[in-house]
Amino acid sequence: VITAGNPPEYNNSVREFDIAPWDRLKRIDVDPDFQIWKEYAIGADVHPSIISYLEIKPAHFYRVQTNIDGKNFVTARGWEDLSRMIRLYELSKIHVDKLLISQYVQDAKIAVDFAQYYDLFCTYRSDYQVGSILEGNVSDEIRQRALKAKFDERLALIGLMLDALRAKVQSTMDENEVV
Repeated sequence: VITAGNPPEYNNSVREFDIAPWDRLKRIDVDPDFQIWKEYAIGADVHPSIISYLEIKPAHFYRVQTNIDGKNFVTARGWEDLSRMIRLYELSKIHVDKLLISQYVQDAKIAVDFAQYYDLFCTYRSDYQVGSILEGNVSDEIRQRALKAKFDERLALIGLMLDALRAKVQSTMDENEVV
């Protein structure tokens, strides 16, 4: 029997186990760890904007706070769910905005911050022409921009290139399976 739960500070409906089941179970407390989640996230195809954003701001990975307005929280599950929605929105050519982000990142400051970062990420995707870079056709203008880019822009570019490479590798693997 395997069971999972959250501590009482995160869940109003939690109940403590009686000593009899407690004595028969092995308890494993899990702390949020961005670096470990990142390994999972890459394999789970979490959107590169989320991974690169959290590389820059790892403190925004997981947070639960209570204030006078209620609970503000950001969780690994929220980031992964947001990733799926971003992918669907991009596929459907629907603009990803703060309203969508705040449905998954339920801390207003972090939601606004990520929304601004996502807009920049999209600008970089458009400006850098990652497909051309991967084909070896890089203009001097793009090369110079990358050389002069700030850290967060470089990180976003790396995320874009890794995502494009992942898509190419996946496409090749799918094609090999069909063959």
